[in-house]
Amino acid sequence: MMRIILAAMLLFCGVCEASDWVSVWKSADGTVESFVDAANIKVEGGIRTAWLKRVPKPHTEKGLDDNANKWVDYQLSSGSFDCVEMVIREESNAVYYDDGTVQRYENPFLESLGVPEPWMPLPDDPLAKALMQFICAYKQ
Repeated sequence: MMRIILAAMLLFCGVCEASDWVSVWKSADGTVESFVDAANIKVEGGIRTAWLKRVPKPHTEKGLDDNANKWVDYQLSSGSFDCVEMVIREESNAVYYDDGTVQRYENPFLESLGVPEPWMPLPDDPLAKALMQFICAYKQ
């Protein structure tokens, strides 16, 4: 029976891609660490798309709005990085809480039009610079 379950899981996850979460930045006080999934960076010309994970230390960060009483477990997002123009665009963003719930952030107006989020200048902060440097240095 266990072999059947394992085989089914392998068949189902055969379409799943492996992850390789590489730490690219840690806050000075050590309360937050950010990672890039190096195994799944997509490159098209000067544009790279990557999965990002932001992980606060347990029980140090609360959610926002309706989730203000919940502890953040991690934040998972996808972003595009234009390595020539040095601009970024958020593709998706979700916050996972330690109670198992998820809060997704989307722009329903743009999504309904089939329009991606706009490109934004690279923020002047160490995390954004570390992400851009790591992702733009990636070679296929």
